[in-house]
Amino acid sequence: MIASAIWISSDEARSFRFTPEKVLEQHFKKSEHAHHTNAQASHHADAHEDDKFFKVVADALVKESPDRFLLMGSGAAKTHFKTYLGKNHPRSTVVGVESTDKMSDKEMIDFAHTFFKKIDGLQG
Repeated sequence: MIASAIWISSDEARSFRFTPEKVLEQHFKKSEHAHHTNAQASHHADAHEDDKFFKVVADALVKESPDRFLLMGSGAAKTHFKTYLGKNHPRSTVVGVESTDKMSDKEMIDFAHTFFKKIDGLQG
């Protein structure tokens, strides 16, 4: 089973997919969306834009085989993305949701390696 670590916010996602051979990195940016003056219309448009962004990220990360994911971030996007994965990619497993500040790529890889080693040790 492939392991992926994703740091996600409302406008950006950075993923690190750990394979036996290497670590594959991908970065995603949410496209700019139109400004809405009506607060209710803005909330609905933001939710729709989030779903579109989550779809782009999930479609790029979820391959033919089930994956396990560590989700990280400082805001609510990581929890919303977990819900999106559960609804749209039920074969993928979220093994952790961690509140973290934005990290460098190296810090994120180190954090994820430690996390997955701990999980693998508990399961083995």
